[in-house]
Amino acid sequence: MRATTPYTPAVMPLSEQQQLQDAIAARLRKAKRPVFLAGIEVQRFGAAEALEHLALQLNIPILTTFLARAAIAPDHPCFHGTFVDDGSSGDEAQAHPYQLLSESDLIIHFGVIVNDTNFASYPSFANGEKVVQLHQGNTCLGPQRFQNVQLGTLCEALLYAHLPRHESWCSSQPALHHVIGDSWRTESWDATTLVELIDAELANQSDIVPIISDVGDCLFASLHAQASHVLAPAYYASMGFSIPAALGVHVSSGLRSVVLVGDGAFLMTGLELCQLKQHGAKPIVVVLNNRRWDMIDAFSPGLNCVDLPPCDLLAIASAQGARTKVATSAENFMDAFQQAWQHPSEMHVIEVRLERQRSPRLQSFAQRFVQGSSLKMSDHTRARAEV
Repeated sequence: MRATTPYTPAVMPLSEQQQLQDAIAARLRKAKRPVFLAGIEVQRFGAAEALEHLALQLNIPILTTFLARAAIAPDHPCFHGTFVDDGSSGDEAQAHPYQLLSESDLIIHFGVIVNDTNFASYPSFANGEKVVQLHQGNTCLGPQRFQNVQLGTLCEALLYAHLPRHESWCSSQPALHHVIGDSWRTESWDATTLVELIDAELANQSDIVPIISDVGDCLFASLHAQASHVLAPAYYASMGFSIPAALGVHVSSGLRSVVLVGDGAFLMTGLELCQLKQHGAKPIVVVLNNRRWDMIDAFSPGLNCVDLPPCDLLAIASAQGARTKVATSAENFMDAFQQAWQHPSEMHVIEVRLERQRSPRLQSFAQRFVQGSSLKMSDHTRARAEV
């Protein structure tokens, strides 16, 4: 088989690159409260380091979109979190990114995909006078169109544009790591608490531990972990992603991962555990079992087909060579997770049995998404009627 050749992007003419650089520099010189919003293209095309250097030199806060979580190092001095919604669910760490975007006078998108996942109910953060969209490949600034844009190269060029350093105009990011004392024994038992417990445990480890998340409560709860390596579906509807992804992480890096998967997604791709076993992967798989397709119910409320029949999930896992545990409370989950962590030579599956209580983040996001979709549908219907 012939080896594939490395990807070599087309080179942007220097005159066009200078025009683009000058246009962005002019906006940055005028702005008093700029924000960099990093999208998935920053990660895909290796522009993260250059963007981090630019933000640090100019003292500009960086946020990531939901799809680009972990594109920016969480310990970077200018990193201020991941934007999902306005934090109305009561999460201070989530309210902070929304506040930054609201108060900013310039939002520069670096490789952001404008879609419902990122901007379900916040179109002002996606388009408008204070928004500049920069993309890998083709970028439009007003009437000007630029081709063969390289985000990393552009960030490096802006480093030498003699731009002024901005004064700090925003408060620091609220702490993401959940401080666990004895209070975890009495905390509410839901997906959010579960991830906070995992985050606190991994924060004490020196190893690099990727967190791989499936969709639904897993994905939204995973925002409560300050992991430097996160792998999740590109869109919220790609159910069944995480267990096959754990095999990919093992084959490509050899790292031991923590996998978050719902019961519905586990029923879809849980049999891939045998492939993990065959290839020597030893992840810790945490199955969140609330006996329903809860993500489907969140985005399409009122359906009568979301309840799942009783199923022995651990028997499925055990038959494929995994060590299994059941957790029905924070206390026995901590015991099960710590035991699994201390035995890295085996694959572990922990079934976490939860009540049918949706995490506040998923509930808030889904409500806004459904409301936004209803408004768009109403506008579309009205437009057709007028025609």
